[in-house]
Amino acid sequence: MGSIAEAEDTTWKEVEERAELQAAADAAASGDREYRADREEEAEDEGGEDYTVVFDREYEFDNGDGIKMYKSIDLSGLLDLNTVDGEVFDRMLAKARHEPANKFKDTSYTKYVAMRVTGLPVEFFNRLSIRDMWKVTAVIYVFFLRG
Repeated sequence: MGSIAEAEDTTWKEVEERAELQAAADAAASGDREYRADREEEAEDEGGEDYTVVFDREYEFDNGDGIKMYKSIDLSGLLDLNTVDGEVFDRMLAKARHEPANKFKDTSYTKYVAMRVTGLPVEFFNRLSIRDMWKVTAVIYVFFLRG
């Protein structure tokens, strides 16, 4: 994740460009291919909080380095998010002309957050069952709710 020095050096133009790219990638990646999934290590912060989402089924995903199976994902990267990340998420929603009543419960918003903290692309999250995506959304919602 980026450091504070990197965050301070980020310009509004760069934030806009990142938001535009993410929104475009999301729009382009919507499709019907089914994926399976893999299991990653469970993660806990110092307070014992668990940021691991365990899926109802395994998803197979080829990220260019070969096919991996995902039974869970680690969202502990939430702890490393900074203000610039938040601005990018908000601008991605704006670029998509999407104005949810509560962004922290919104599937699109939480998908952007999950992409950032896991390093997985939009295609991975677009293939999750709605139930598994809601699990991701729930962890992210609780993280921001208790912030």
